[in-house]
Amino acid sequence: MDDLHGEQLSAQLRALEERLSRDYADVPARAVHRCVEQEAGRFAGARVLSFVPVLVERAVRPRLERGFVGT
Repeated sequence: MDDLHGEQLSAQLRALEERLSRDYADVPARAVHRCVEQEAGRFAGARVLSFVPVLVERAVRPRLERGFVGT
């Protein structure tokens, strides 16, 4: 059974978003939020949530580094 619940996942994703906003200060916070939301949405039906924050971060960082934040 997965040990990460929805509230914990949300808190970890918020912390990730804050960290990414600090690391990529030149990218608007709204764009960082959108990227995190988009990537996290890919795991909406996942049964195991433990690795979602890591997977989201690994997908978002290259997008922010390239300057592509999507729509």
